[in-house]
Amino acid sequence: MSQLPRLLWSVFAALLAVTSAERVLAQAPEGAPPFVPGELLIGFASGADREALVNQLDATRERLRAGGEAPAGLSVVRRSGSALKLRIEFPENIKVRLRSNPDAELDLLQEVARQLKASNPNVRYAHPNWIHSINPPPAEITPDVQANLQNIGTEFAASAAGPTAPNDPAFQFGLHWHYGPLPGGLNAVNAWKLEKGSRDIVVAVLDTGFVFDHEDAANSPNVVKRGYSFVSRDNCRGAIVARKPDATDPGDACPDKGEKNSSWHGLHVAGTVGAIGSNNGRGIAGVAWNVTVVPVRVLGPLGGSNDDIADGIRWAAGLPVDGEPSTIGRRADIINMSLGGVGPCTEEAGYGSILQAIKDARAAGSVVVVSAGNGTFLDNQNKLCQRGSSPQCTHKQIDHKYARPASCPGVISVAASDKRGFLAPYSNFGTVSIMAPGGDVSKYEEYTVNGKRMRYPLGVWSAVNRGDIKYEPYQGTSMAAPHVAGAIALALSKNPSWRGKPDLIEQKLRASAVPPPQGACPSNKPCGPGLLDLVKLLSQP
Repeated sequence: MSQLPRLLWSVFAALLAVTSAERVLAQAPEGAPPFVPGELLIGFASGADREALVNQLDATRERLRAGGEAPAGLSVVRRSGSALKLRIEFPENIKVRLRSNPDAELDLLQEVARQLKASNPNVRYAHPNWIHSINPPPAEITPDVQANLQNIGTEFAASAAGPTAPNDPAFQFGLHWHYGPLPGGLNAVNAWKLEKGSRDIVVAVLDTGFVFDHEDAANSPNVVKRGYSFVSRDNCRGAIVARKPDATDPGDACPDKGEKNSSWHGLHVAGTVGAIGSNNGRGIAGVAWNVTVVPVRVLGPLGGSNDDIADGIRWAAGLPVDGEPSTIGRRADIINMSLGGVGPCTEEAGYGSILQAIKDARAAGSVVVVSAGNGTFLDNQNKLCQRGSSPQCTHKQIDHKYARPASCPGVISVAASDKRGFLAPYSNFGTVSIMAPGGDVSKYEEYTVNGKRMRYPLGVWSAVNRGDIKYEPYQGTSMAAPHVAGAIALALSKNPSWRGKPDLIEQKLRASAVPPPQGACPSNKPCGPGLLDLVKLLSQP
């Protein structure tokens, strides 16, 4: 997804996503996503090839040219998978030029990357350290809905317990429409009669982190305390930060750069998987009543870098990560990534680091579930633009083959559906693996909550940490992906022989898909094999 306005902090009424056929994008957007200044990621054919460059760093610097001049300095940080992060210090006169035109740095970095690859046949990829984010669909809030949300913390009272239907208030009040029957839900209510999960199944959620003291998570046996943070740079302050064995989400607001409120995105996503306490008479329910969720923080304010995400993937898959003594313990059976950027997933297109990490994770036996993406902002020249920068800068859905990691080989890519089972008006489309509930907060229904009639949007309900507001409905492919991750967790609990076999799991998932209603996916916006049906998935032989 992209470094465009990324904060989904509340419920929205006016959805700005474009749905008309003529504005659906089926060609590659132009322009580049944001990047970490002064850094390149380089992958080598072997560790020996990497060390050869490290040992000849001074000679390499003298041969390189950026803007016609040799870099003033080069430094390296070794990374897993025979890779390294190259930090480039430009000469002072180039620094002066970049202060007035910082966007020009990307051309310099890519110039150096091309030289490194052309001069060394052992360099497999060399590209900028791109920044990814959660990229929520654009929309706006209405005062009446905000007033209703202000009461959620006090309105959600405990309900009577049930053996197959969770007693969590959000479910009891009917807010969890996304767990109901198809075409709107994923058929979880009927699936829970067959399987509720096992804590032997591990799901790693790579996101903004987790709020471990949230009222619906503090005593949950389904979440591993602390987890790990791979965030090495605060993009809001432009400062280097230390990685640490603590995935606590401190919030990702950046008021100075337009992000006034924190998203609590990782908490919301992990809650849908099952990190919170399902059937505990409090708050919301997750897809898997029993599961082990490991939070892995890879996104901070204004997103996270390729480098941090790639190492987070490796760590979650139980693979060693250079410089990190901690291990995940048990390899994650499932890795959920509700994040991304714009661009194809190829080494040639500058995506080698995460592409290789995904390959390694799958080889280790982890299945990788990713959101298909929520479109992007483009101008009338099909170039990436900043929301609000001009009247020509509008939001468009795009084919998921132009989104990453959604287009990476071997991932399970998830498009979003609404309560009708239709492709959501913000969701990317194409040959995705499956479609699952992501919500549409431009649509509303009334609910009776503790005897009061309340009006809420048809988003996906999960946990947040916004003062007195502890639960909110969000929309997005970010919400669709954890439904699939939770569904796979239940399927692996029921079918242990599927564990460690990513190709088989995707085959079973696709085979269980149900065709959506007529007109749900127009011919110019295909959406894969169909809707997720959890009962059919659990019933696969």
